[in-house]
Amino acid sequence: MINPYQGILAYSAAKHVISKVFGSPLYNPAFRWMSSMTSVSRRMWRFSPDYWSASQLPGMPVLGGPHAAWMRANGAAERLFRADGEACMNVFISGYNIGVYGQLGVNGAPAASFYNSSVSNCATAYLDAAGGGNTGMEFTLCTLDGDRPPRRRPACKE
Repeated sequence: MINPYQGILAYSAAKHVISKVFGSPLYNPAFRWMSSMTSVSRRMWRFSPDYWSASQLPGMPVLGGPHAAWMRANGAAERLFRADGEACMNVFISGYNIGVYGQLGVNGAPAASFYNSSVSNCATAYLDAAGGGNTGMEFTLCTLDGDRPPRRRPACKE
């Protein structure tokens, strides 16, 4: 995927297997769940501004050009809502504002496992916006390297 604004958009795509996807989607490259992913799915991908620069396509930007700065300031590589049992292995994300963004959906928080993966050169590697650690996110043999420390939105009080 070279230079799309958004990459893969899935609504209720249970039991999917997606592998060997790579590219430079500008704003939101990977899956936006519609709060209803409740079956085990698997994925492997790589997203970085560098793929577009290395593409040899007409009009490709220079490595580290304005597109990379825009992605670093605005992009969120993974937006996960309710996603039970998502198995993510060999996922490599670099150069986005937020690498993995766990968000509270209408039907709950995400639950995903990342294995042998890396989120680097992002302002925030992982953001738990689902509310105070209420996600079921697991990272094993992973590198989470962001400029800002992990942050959580406080849980709502009644």
